[in-house]
Amino acid sequence: MTFNSFEGTRTFVLADTNKDEEFVEEFNRLKTFANFPSSSPVSASTLARAGF
Repeated sequence: MTFNSFEGTRTFVLADTNKDEEFVEEFNRLKTFANFPSSSPVSASTLARAGF
């Protein structure tokens, strides 16, 4: 996200920390599926993304 300020021509770019935090949480959940059967109709990554 970019914001233009009224102070001259400065441009500010804000980091998207929420997306970074969401990725870390999903990654940590995905690690708990290390021994999840690959024959399952639902993938481990789908479950981790859904919050399981």
